[in-house]
This record gives sequence, C-alpha cells and structure tokens, in this order.
Amino acid sequence: MKEESKTTGHAKKRFIELLELRRNLSIGLIIGISVSGLAYFYRVNELVGPNLDTRGTPELFFLLSIVLAFCIAILTAFILGIRSLVKSTKN
Repeated sequence: MKEESKTTGHAKKRFIELLELRRNLSIGLIIGISVSGLAYFYRVNELVGPNLDTRGTPELFFLLSIVLAFCIAILTAFILGIRSLVKSTKN
C-alpha cells in the first residue's frame, strides 16, 4: 500500500514538473498584477473623464482589481500549462 502512494507521489511530482507550474504561476501573477494595476490606475485617476457611476469607491475597486489579478494569473498559468504539456508530449 505504501509503495502505491510513493508511486502516486512521484507521478504527481512529475506531472507538476511537466506543467512547469512554478514558472507558469509566477508569469501569470506578473501579468495579472500588471493588468489589474493598469485597470485600477485607469479607473481611479479617471483618465477618460469623470466617472458617472457613483456607486463604487476606490477601495471597492481595489478589491475587485485583486480578484481580477488572481483570475488572470490562474487563466494564464492554465494556458501556459497546457502549452507545456503539449510541448512535452511532442518531444
């Protein structure tokens, strides 16, 4: 029974290596934080003009930008992980 768990653990580690998970997550976080930072800067500084919608405050939009950053990071890591798997199966 313990031998099966060792094999499963090794398979999981190998799968994570094939996905290049650590690299893809860091790239995703950089892209997500950049996009959400630009969106926050755009919204708070009213670059196009005054905001007609008075329901949101900068603090609430900051929380929304954090959610946007993590969603973009996960999506980017997923796409890069699929690309890494496809590339590794071709080799």
